[in-house]
Amino acid sequence: MRSLMIADVQIAPEDKTGNPVTHSSSDWGGVEFRSKDEKLTLQFRRDGMSLHRLKPYTSFEDLLPLCRELWKQYTKVARPRSTTRQALRFINRIRLPEGACLSDIANYVKITPPFAEADGLAAENFLSRVQLVESGTGHRAYVSISIANLEPLELLFDIGTACGSQFDPKAVDIWEHMTQLQNLKNKIFTGSLHDTCLDLFR
Repeated sequence: MRSLMIADVQIAPEDKTGNPVTHSSSDWGGVEFRSKDEKLTLQFRRDGMSLHRLKPYTSFEDLLPLCRELWKQYTKVARPRSTTRQALRFINRIRLPEGACLSDIANYVKITPPFAEADGLAAENFLSRVQLVESGTGHRAYVSISIANLEPLELLFDIGTACGSQFDPKAVDIWEHMTQLQNLKNKIFTGSLHDTCLDLFR
């Protein structure tokens, strides 16, 4: 276990001597726990709780019972009056087949910017980001695709889904929302990749 600290640094306009005025402060922000293999990280913070899982991954359904129990313990200690945000985030590192180059990305991913074609120009990186809102639930998604490595070519596919509704933290709806966020993530994942890329996960 280790403590988390919050640092606050403020820089004001220059004083009469011509030097900027700096104010800084720090405060206790929470605690962090890690499993023995450091694949699982839990943070209990003053403003919320988060659970992080590194590969090898299991599944969302496997983590949900653990998350329920940890949230139960967190609410006993922190006693939050209301919950204002729930979020899930999935970061996938996708290695494309050997020999693939940037100009081949459109064969695997649907969200790509057009590359300029001209003599003497060669794309060496790209970043595509889009924000989506789901009709009916109002849940939002933040999706980005970028280059993680050029040789071999690897993509970083980052999907974050969030619910911004305020509700009683003891309500059952919190877990219904989490399942909805997971379903939204799955919809985006399969809808953003061509079959040639989805086959790499099978």
